[in-house]
Formats: sequence, C-alpha cells, structure tokens
Amino acid sequence: MSPEEIKIRLDERLKIARDLHDQFSASIAALNINFSTLKKKLPVDLKENEQSYKNLEKVNHTLKNDFTIFLTNLREKSLAQSFDLISNLNDIFENNNDYDRLKINSKINKEAEQCTIVLKQNLFRVIQELLNNIVKHTNATVVNIELTNNKEFFTLLVEDNGDKPYESSRIDSFGLKGVEERVNLICGNLNVEELRPGTKVVLTFPVEF
Repeated sequence: MSPEEIKIRLDERLKIARDLHDQFSASIAALNINFSTLKKKLPVDLKENEQSYKNLEKVNHTLKNDFTIFLTNLREKSLAQSFDLISNLNDIFENNNDYDRLKINSKINKEAEQCTIVLKQNLFRVIQELLNNIVKHTNATVVNIELTNNKEFFTLLVEDNGDKPYESSRIDSFGLKGVEERVNLICGNLNVEELRPGTKVVLTFPVEF
C-alpha cells in the first residue's frame, strides 16, 4: 500500500470516528442521566430493584468503555498512548458482572503500554475473549493472567482452575477462533494446554510490531 493510500485510509477512519462520536455520545450521555434519575426514584427498601439498577449500570459502563475503545481503534497508530491497556483491563475485571464469580489475579508488565495501539487493542480483546470463554465453558473460580517480556517477545499466560474438561486442545473446538485470528494479526503464536483441572493458554508475540 502506498503512502497516499495509507493516508486516505487513515483519513477515512478518523472521519468515521468523528461521525460515530457525534452520533452516539449524546445518546450515551442521555442514558447516564436517565440511570441517575432512575436511581433517585427507586424505593430504598426494594433491594431487588437496587441490584437490577447496579447490573444495568455495569452494562452501561461496559458500553461506554467498548465504545471508547472502538473509536480509539479507528484513529492513527501514533495515538498509542491514548489507550491505557492496564487501566482498561482493570476496568473490565472490576465492572463486568459476567466475571463476578471469578477471582482474577493479574500481573501485567507496564512496558506493554509502549506497544502500538493495534497490538494493545488486539491483546485487550484476546484477554477479554479468553475470559468470556472461561465463564461460558468452564466452572472455573480463579483465573491467573500474566504478561511478561524480554527484549524480543511478550508472553501472555492465562490459566484457570476449571473442572469441566475440553474435548481437545484444538483452537476450533475451544471456541477460540476469534482469538486465533487476533493472534495472527499481531504475528503471535497461541498454545492451549489442558491441565485437568484447568486450562492454560500461552500467547507469544513480538515486541516490535
């Protein structure tokens, strides 16, 4: 792709990002206002309603976060510093109610923040998809997530204690086809190992991408 074509594509992505921001930001803001109003009107003695509100609030928070990430991903790669990988990971760990039954232990090397936005975005989605698969397909209660690196490669380890065995360690039978596609985008290598109990996923990818 020529420099001119790259510039045209980036300009198109930035225009889409601006249009989406203008179109949906007001709606999300209105949603926040309505949530606040609803909370004030809830009878204090109705605990079920209070819990429902908290669940909806989490969904709303996740929607805002995903929307922000999506818009960021449309912008130029040079804006890598505008996406904080660790902060966004901690956000989904704490606010996604789908993960409430999981104890998530994470150790993420801060050097990952220096990677390009493409790499950080895909790494974020890989971790999110792995957690979603753990919730859907295992009875795990603990997940350990660790991201380390040397001069050439990063290594991501995601290990759970689930007692529900998988049919095999093949990626397609694992329901991780989307993960594999993202791994390929960052020139990485993915390995899935059944521990019985538990499953270990190891992803390695180059520091320079």
